[in-house]
Amino acid sequence: MKLNKGVMPLILSIILAIGILVVIGSINAAECGSQDCSGSMSLVLGNSAPVITFVNITGSSTVVLNGGTTKTVYVIFNVTDNNGYADINSSTSNVTFSKPGETTRGSASSCVNLANTTLTSQFNCTVSLQFYDGAGSWIINATIDDSNQSDSSATNGSINATVSALDYVSQDVSAVSWTSVTTGTNDQEAAAAMVLTNGGNQNYTNISIKGFDATGGSNSEVIFAENFSVDPDTGQSSGQVYMVNDTYTDVAVLTGLTNYGASSTENVYFYVDTSSGLQPDTFTSDSSWSILVSA
Repeated sequence: MKLNKGVMPLILSIILAIGILVVIGSINAAECGSQDCSGSMSLVLGNSAPVITFVNITGSSTVVLNGGTTKTVYVIFNVTDNNGYADINSSTSNVTFSKPGETTRGSASSCVNLANTTLTSQFNCTVSLQFYDGAGSWIINATIDDSNQSDSSATNGSINATVSALDYVSQDVSAVSWTSVTTGTNDQEAAAAMVLTNGGNQNYTNISIKGFDATGGSNSEVIFAENFSVDPDTGQSSGQVYMVNDTYTDVAVLTGLTNYGASSTENVYFYVDTSSGLQPDTFTSDSSWSILVSA
């Protein structure tokens, strides 16, 4: 704010002594017939911008995301205004998390005024991070506005949070079954596909599956692991990847988990070839199949 240069030096020295920021003042003196003269003086106290003096993330500054869902992070900050805490516009309090190439997280409606003293207010802000938010350093930025001057605000982006790498892949079913199969027939598709979902912030370029033989419950006949195959598409009669018993087999045709984000999935369709002469029976895998994903 500018000082009124027309103010008398005596007034200026008083202003400096008491810390007045803005002065609009005048002394009007009538003609004096003696050494006693009358006059008037007016002072206007200027606005003081708020200052955010403290920002802290509750708990650890290292954020471990939750697989497939959101992670709630709490940030507390203090703001001081020399005009008093009532001069702080609480409704504009906000905290954001930002990182180059990532969506900025946070909103003004997520902050709560925890406490007030003469000059200071404290706020607690909630920020929701997504499971696919990128690993690395994120800037925590706290902001708030002044109540009496719209262009006067405070910001503090002095601290960072570290988002950890999150490896998390889930499957929608724990078993694959065929309601019925016909002997001597190839490429018989299972009743439903298995859906793999990348619920983290890492990409996976390799998917391997370990299959096992399936043995009949009554006749102990065997459908070998090499008769089972997988593919990312339904209705296939060629191009599937066949299993090897008790061995991880690289399924290069499965590529759906290479771009993590809000929706990163891969469908896995299972097929079986059956030989002629098998007796009617229920066949169960000799051991649980397993799926291995890697970068």
